[in-house]
Amino acid sequence: MMHLNITNHKTGKAMSEQALQQFQGGITDMAVPVAQIRQQVGIIQQVMKEVMKPGEHYGTIPGCGDKRSLLKPGAEKIMMVFRLSNDTDVQVIDMGNEHKEFRVKVTLSAPSGQKLGAGVGSCSTLESKYRYRKAGHKCPECGAEETIIRGKKEYGGGWICFGRKGGCGSKFEDGDPRIENQNIGRVEHDNPADYYNTCLKMAGKATFYTKASVTEEKRWR
Repeated sequence: MMHLNITNHKTGKAMSEQALQQFQGGITDMAVPVAQIRQQVGIIQQVMKEVMKPGEHYGTIPGCGDKRSLLKPGAEKIMMVFRLSNDTDVQVIDMGNEHKEFRVKVTLSAPSGQKLGAGVGSCSTLESKYRYRKAGHKCPECGAEETIIRGKKEYGGGWICFGRKGGCGSKFEDGDPRIENQNIGRVEHDNPADYYNTCLKMAGKATFYTKASVTEEKRWR
């Protein structure tokens, strides 16, 4: 038989035999019956078989191996099946230079009010996909971007604001600093606020299927 020696964190003394029995009894009382776990697992398996579709509600994530993951539509189904509700807390962190990080914490509760788990998702305008953009040459005459192309040598070379790309047709000589001194390629967005709403939604989306996945795992155990 295994004997536990549990110490009271306030007094630093070992718990008495009676207190230890009460402690172990409390843990047993909180345990979910095996039959209930089997029933919940059966419900999830039935929903996956009859309602969920691979690639829509669950599937593999590129670069993350062959293990199937719960997707947002699948998380919504899990919440609907067990009639789960959630409380959302949004934290906005100033990262400087108008950049912000959005952290969304969602606590999931059962119809009885019992808290089942929580998920946290975050997204920042400092992430590469939101911080940078691919910039092309900008026409000094009309201000259009992504319309400047190299002129063919047989037609004198230089640069052209190409009309078929929405340009004004203006031509520029080779070496024109108005064209060749421009910063092109990977450049920072000049207004991070354009992506505030997108980052908030992405943080919420990540939190949504995380919380449902955590709850699903708890129900499977």
